[in-house]
Amino acid sequence: MILMSAWIVILLMTALLFSRTAKRGLGIRWPIYMGPWGAVRVVEVNLSGSAFEGDVRFTALVAGLLTVSTTTCAWFEA
Repeated sequence: MILMSAWIVILLMTALLFSRTAKRGLGIRWPIYMGPWGAVRVVEVNLSGSAFEGDVRFTALVAGLLTVSTTTCAWFEA
């Protein structure tokens, strides 16, 4: 939960600090950036309800991966 909150804060702060870049975000690079995020999210949704149900370590791992993915892409774009 803390890592997901950190992910949301980083995402919102990056959009606020670099609004010009955020407005251009729907360009050609957008699918490249959202691809890894989407893939991790799909895996998380499918596995968290079955194989890793109630596993906090899996949830923390996924939150960390989502944070790294979005932060890396945001800083690369900025």
